[in-house]
Amino acid sequence: MFKLTTIIISLLFVTSCAATSPKLNSGTPVNIYGVTSLSPTNGSWSVITSTGYQVALGTKVTENGSGVINMSLYQIPEFPSDEEFLSHVVKQRASSPDIGRFELQ
Repeated sequence: MFKLTTIIISLLFVTSCAATSPKLNSGTPVNIYGVTSLSPTNGSWSVITSTGYQVALGTKVTENGSGVINMSLYQIPEFPSDEEFLSHVVKQRASSPDIGRFELQ
C-alpha cells in the first residue's frame, strides 16, 4: 500500500509541474533582444515559443481555426533613406518562393 501511495503522489507531483503557455493581456509588451512590440489587442493570445530572436503567439479564432503571429529579428544593413529600405524589402520579398502559405481560400 505504501508503494502505491508513493507512486500516486509522485505522479501527482510530476503532472502538477507541467508547463502551460503563458497568456498575454491585450497590449502586453513583448521583448526580443531589446526590440519591443505590443501583443494584439483582440483575443486571448498565448506564447507558443520564445527564443532570443523569435516569438510566436497563438489564439483560437473559431471552433476549428487558430491564428498565429510570428515575430522574428533579422540583421539587415543600415539604409540612408526609407525609400532604399522599402526597395530592399520589396526586392527580398519578390525573390522569396511563392509557396502559397498565406493564401486564404
